[in-house]
Amino acid sequence: MTFVGQGGCIIAQRKMTEDDNLVRYRTPSVVSYYVAATQLQPAERELFDKHLQPNISILDIGVGGGRTTPYLAELSNHYVGIDYSEEMVGACRARYRSQRFELCDASNLTIFADETFDAVIFSFNGLDYLGPEARSRCFSEVARVLADDGTFIFSSHNARLLAVAPVLRGVGPLRGFLRLGRAGVRTLQTATRTIRTGAYGAAEGYVRDPIHGGLWTYTSTPQTLEPQLSVAGLKVVDALSAGMPAPKPTWLTPWFYYACTRIPRHSRVSDPMP
Repeated sequence: MTFVGQGGCIIAQRKMTEDDNLVRYRTPSVVSYYVAATQLQPAERELFDKHLQPNISILDIGVGGGRTTPYLAELSNHYVGIDYSEEMVGACRARYRSQRFELCDASNLTIFADETFDAVIFSFNGLDYLGPEARSRCFSEVARVLADDGTFIFSSHNARLLAVAPVLRGVGPLRGFLRLGRAGVRTLQTATRTIRTGAYGAAEGYVRDPIHGGLWTYTSTPQTLEPQLSVAGLKVVDALSAGMPAPKPTWLTPWFYYACTRIPRHSRVSDPMP
């Protein structure tokens, strides 16, 4: 299968399918991994605090194991979490019995009416595991279910990532040396993967992320995402490095967090006077 970039250039060829990603997200070990995750990322908290107001309706796409549910549900007067993994939805329903969770694909939100939500969240880079056509449909569907001036917050992997920084704070010399070694190996793998697929040069593209046994993953930059969002009626108003609160240079930033607003729909033309 060939994936084509925004400019019409071939950005990757692959044997995997989107269904391969879904298979990974349905496995018990991966479900357990996301159920165990409970903390908001610093950049997420920054955008949530800045762009979400109390008592709003929120759609939480790719809810996974419910990591964002406690924060968003408390903030919302109408919270719905969705995921395309039946196992993830089941885990959320078991954990948060008072909340609503639905089995739903992010590229097909037809179970919701137009302008249903004040905010839509798609966290933990979930958008990147959709194929090109599904990503485009997802943007359009998000714009459709959002009220005018509503907020869309999501994250996406950085196509210009070249290196992995080790965490050395608070570790002894031996452990620090081992972490440096592991970071060096991962840096070589990351740079090779990004450059060989053409994603680095094109500032977008699909790469195989080894996490969870291998996920076909879209990577981008703020510059390549903005026109994609604009076509759907969404405007980027904020972009933060995943390195918050100490942002890293672009080549060390694994992904970016974005906040968008729904561009108001055109006013209906009044019927002509008789």
